[in-house]
Amino acid sequence: MGSSAEPLPARIDVLIVGAGLTGLTAGHDLSRSGRRVVVLDSGEPGEGASSRNAGMLGRNTKHSF
Repeated sequence: MGSSAEPLPARIDVLIVGAGLTGLTAGHDLSRSGRRVVVLDSGEPGEGASSRNAGMLGRNTKHSF
């Protein structure tokens, strides 16, 4: 984890704003493909909407009607 005092690299290929599920997944995949990626967020990774809207990550109950 970085901090606000940590300088940005001199060159980046992709800047992602938001360290939620989508931002981190995109950053990970782009980084693995050789891109220089920086992910910025005002809070901790996954702390924002991802912590409340990630129902697709958990086990869902399937109801029969």
